[in-house]
Amino acid sequence: MQQHTRSPHARRRFIAGIAGLAAAPLLPLRGSALSASEPALVEAQLVAAPATAQLVPKEYPRTKVWAYNDSAPGPVLRARQGDRLRVRVENRLEEPTTVH
Repeated sequence: MQQHTRSPHARRRFIAGIAGLAAAPLLPLRGSALSASEPALVEAQLVAAPATAQLVPKEYPRTKVWAYNDSAPGPVLRARQGDRLRVRVENRLEEPTTVH
């Protein structure tokens, strides 16, 4: 009786194919109503101000930082490709600041 062994490459291709099928529902459909709609306007407000953060173990004092919306690093702003992004920045720092 001949024993059949599968190569590790075939197994990897099979697993990659299954992973691709599992991710398919997350992908946008071509010609769907979402892709044909007008770009969205995504608005956000950022306040740049002095704050403190625990950057080292708790037995050490908190560190003075420049934060956006009381967090360092600041919040992640998300928009889809093609959307318009409007960010209002209030600078409460004693120095100029940038957002990038």
